[in-house]
Amino acid sequence: MNMGATANDFGFLLLTTLLAVAVPMVLIGIAKLIGNIIGIKSGAFPVILMLLIVLGVVFGGSFYIDSAGKAANGRIIKKSESVDIRREGDWQHTFTTTLRYRLDGGTPSGDEFSIDTAEANTNLRLNAAQFDTLHEQQLVPVRLVPLWRSVSVVRLASITTRDLVPLPWLLGGVGLLLFIVLAWSLRKHTLGCGLLVAVVMIAAIVLPTFIIYQQWRAMEDLSAKPLRAQATVSAVQRITHIDPFPCYRSCDSKWDTDFDVPQQYDIVQLTFTPQGATDAILAVDAADAGTFNGAQGSRVEVAYRADNPRDAQLIGATHTHHWKNLVTFAATWIGLFVGLCLIVLLFNFFAGRFKRRLANARQQIPR
Repeated sequence: MNMGATANDFGFLLLTTLLAVAVPMVLIGIAKLIGNIIGIKSGAFPVILMLLIVLGVVFGGSFYIDSAGKAANGRIIKKSESVDIRREGDWQHTFTTTLRYRLDGGTPSGDEFSIDTAEANTNLRLNAAQFDTLHEQQLVPVRLVPLWRSVSVVRLASITTRDLVPLPWLLGGVGLLLFIVLAWSLRKHTLGCGLLVAVVMIAAIVLPTFIIYQQWRAMEDLSAKPLRAQATVSAVQRITHIDPFPCYRSCDSKWDTDFDVPQQYDIVQLTFTPQGATDAILAVDAADAGTFNGAQGSRVEVAYRADNPRDAQLIGATHTHHWKNLVTFAATWIGLFVGLCLIVLLFNFFAGRFKRRLANARQQIPR
């Protein structure tokens, strides 16, 4: 869901967005008050109740748009896609469109700098498939719910609540909930907690390793990408170190998983028009350092699949950094974990022997 407004009400929309930041804190305060009234002293109760309220409002509002949202015409004024390089050593693709609409249901103008006070704008964040179906100046049906004057909640009519909750997210949420329930039930069992932690740590290493290995194998298989194109290099960034678990908020200064990668690589952004398409796209590939010699503005040959052209591959480049860097990181932290476990075991072993000797010595003291 997105908020939209005319130019006259944009200030009010901005103020509302800023005030919305404080809503979770207000809800937690209300939840604490409710907990005190009904006699619940658990510290987790306010947070859980706040989350339930937020989820109820979000999904309830989304279902309301599906069933009772006002139909209107929209026009795609501008499309843009960008790539942000992350500290984790990968990238995030963002797809944004500027949508213009009229509350009276009329056809909005196509002028990017229109000053018509009856027309409202909003920015939509979409996935790649939704983004590629739209074109600038295209008219699209939208659904909206007016809130105050021109301020409205807006969504493309082709998108429903089901589209906003992908199945992997839903399954992941159910799995996380089951894990929390299991962890809570084992919280007082030392052996059970130890086994659960061990399983989680093994899964946290084995699953990413398996996924990345499969990705590497797929990247080296050009037969899976039968189409070819000439692409223009729009940006190149050399990656020399990554942080798999970065700390983006205030946290202990000792939190540091940053390490220099043994296999450096280049993240290359590529612009080209796929076969049968009318608009150029922005693709990304990560090539081992030294196997790609292009620079910004140069032309290179890429291989891609028709169903996912943004996953294009630089022909002639290798991608061994996927598994080499992962092995280095995993070996470092597995070694640290094993070392800590050995220290704990040795400490318990010698502490047990010391206690037994101390008990024997006390028994031998004549009374």
